[in-house]
Amino acid sequence: MNNGITVIVTTYNNNNCIQECLLSVINQTQSPKSIIVIDDCSEDILTLKEIIYSLNNTSNIKIELLINEKNSGPGFSRNKAWGLVNTDLVAFLDADDIYYKNKLELQLSILKKYPEANVIGGQKNHHNTEMNKEINNFKVKKLNFYKMLFINEVATSSVLLKTNIAHKFNTTYYCEDYFLWMTLLKKKFIIIIINTDICSQLNKNENNLSSHHFKMQYELQKVFF
Repeated sequence: MNNGITVIVTTYNNNNCIQECLLSVINQTQSPKSIIVIDDCSEDILTLKEIIYSLNNTSNIKIELLINEKNSGPGFSRNKAWGLVNTDLVAFLDADDIYYKNKLELQLSILKKYPEANVIGGQKNHHNTEMNKEINNFKVKKLNFYKMLFINEVATSSVLLKTNIAHKFNTTYYCEDYFLWMTLLKKKFIIIIINTDICSQLNKNENNLSSHHFKMQYELQKVFF
C-alpha cells in the first residue's frame, strides 16, 4: 500500500452531473492520489469517456474508468473498485454528489488525532450545491451501534476509510452502505462522525436508489436478521 487517498466514484446515467462531481475531487485542498470512476452499465458510455478524457488532459490526478458488463448495483461497483485500490485510504462519492472543498484535508487531520479510527464520515446536504464551500465549526463523535439502529448517520459520499478493512458493501441494491456500517460497529470497528455537512447532493436524480423507500425498508430488515 502507498500513502494517500483513492477516491471511488460510482455512476449510472449521471453524465449530466459527473463533471462537477469529479471537479470537486480534483480541486480538493488535499489532493487524492487517484480517482477511480466505475460505471454501472450506463446507456451513454461514450459521453462519459469523453468527459474523463478531457479531465485527464487538464488535471494532474489520474482518473481511471471501469465499466461493469451488466448493471450490478452500487455495492458491487464499490467493492469491485475497492479491490483495485493501492493506497492506504479510500473515499467514496456518488456521481450526483460533490465534496466540499476541504473535505479530504479535514478528514486526514481528524484521522491523525484519532489514529485508531477505521472510518471518518459526516453528513450530506441535500440542497446546497456550492462547489467551493469549506467546512468550518464542527465537532466529532464516535458512533454507537445501538444508536445507529434508529438512523443511519453515515452518508456514503462522506466517508474516508482504511483500505485494508476486510468487510465490504452488501451487493443488494438497497441499504448496501448501512449494512457495512452496522457490520463494522457490531465488530467493534471505530467510526468517527463529523456533525456537519461535508458533501452535498447536486440534484434529485431519478436513478438515486435512496428514493425507493419501500425496497429500502425491505433490505433494511436484512441488516438485523
